[in-house]
Amino acid sequence: MSNIVCRLVTSARGSSTSAQFLESEENSIYHQILKNNMDEDSFIYSGPEQIKMMVESDQKLAYFGSKAATKFFASSYKCKV
Repeated sequence: MSNIVCRLVTSARGSSTSAQFLESEENSIYHQILKNNMDEDSFIYSGPEQIKMMVESDQKLAYFGSKAATKFFASSYKCKV
């Protein structure tokens, strides 16, 4: 992760959410975000592990995904969504 100021985290590879970035057209905003704010670690977690990693990380992170699922997983970590 060289020049990423805020890394975007999303669902694991193979999910429809991650596909929005991984299969995006080159001139789309999704592709620009993929190129500028994501790396391999953006796709390695899912569900509770993802929220845990974000809570415990010292990095600046943003999340893209289902609000309902995030609220469900974040409730055990006392996070505001």
